[in-house]
Amino acid sequence: MKFRSAILWGVAASLAAGGVAAAQEWHAISRNAERVYLADVGGMGVVDDVTTIMVARVSRRPASPTDFSYTADEYAYRCASNQVRPGASVEYGEDGTETSRFEDGGDWETVRPDTLDAFVKQVACDGERANPPVFPSIKAFMEAGRGN
Repeated sequence: MKFRSAILWGVAASLAAGGVAAAQEWHAISRNAERVYLADVGGMGVVDDVTTIMVARVSRRPASPTDFSYTADEYAYRCASNQVRPGASVEYGEDGTETSRFEDGGDWETVRPDTLDAFVKQVACDGERANPPVFPSIKAFMEAGRGN
């Protein structure tokens, strides 16, 4: 619950400071034959020593061209101590609307090298960015061909 509260306070602080939440900016950070993983650089947040970032898992081969389903997972990092912990996982249906949400809030773990956690940490903590193009939404990425 503390983890969720920290995120909510972070969003509230962002809104108070700037008046508007940051725009989405999705960067493709990893891909395999089945999926593309994109990180929302525009939506990253920092509260105290915790950096949060959303990562979407998008199918490269949807059931139909109008299938906009995907899953977005929240990651929290303690950058200085090389730790990660999962946050919420949100599933979006074929029409692109949220269908379910799971709150995880697991324990802090060391980031293992050569894992998705490590690739995401490079974006969240080290400032790594994908080569263009980047996308204003997951739907825009899908409509642009899903990285195929």
